[in-house]
Amino acid sequence: MKIGAKPKPIKLLPHQTAWLAAFAREAKRIERASPQIHVHHIGSTAIPGISAKPIIDILAGVAKVKDFHSLSVALRQAGYTPVEDVGDPRYRRFFVKKSREKGILVEGYHLHLIKYRGQLWKAHTAFPRYLREKRKAARQYDKLKRRLASQYKNDRWSYGRAKGPFIRKIIRQALPYYAHKPR
Repeated sequence: MKIGAKPKPIKLLPHQTAWLAAFAREAKRIERASPQIHVHHIGSTAIPGISAKPIIDILAGVAKVKDFHSLSVALRQAGYTPVEDVGDPRYRRFFVKKSREKGILVEGYHLHLIKYRGQLWKAHTAFPRYLREKRKAARQYDKLKRRLASQYKNDRWSYGRAKGPFIRKIIRQALPYYAHKPR
């Protein structure tokens, strides 16, 4: 599967507590499929008070990059579809899964498979953790997302790219803050 086949409108929803429960259920499914995976909820659905697209972002970490292939097989068996052209496959794999749950506002799941406790893991976990604790920064991010969603209504790539400078700034602030508090 390749990204960008069809433009899809950016639909931001107010934060839903159901997103946290949906992540917990999906994390259990992933851990059953592959017990050596470390799973963490990332992205805006992991941050109370922030509007988000109804897609749960999941960080899946493995001890050794050489395990990517065998874990990719387990993830496909758990219903995930690999997506090509997202980052360097030597350091990261990306998967999507549509939600089959009825009655909750979740379109699907995006799973990022990376090295556990590597630099990408630290950056991806520091960002939501920081925004959960630093509410002023969280409100700034929410405001930025709403503005960009309006500006890039049907262009998810440009929307994501435009959030980049803010995200990188928060990660630069968060990494030293959490350097001795691993997740």
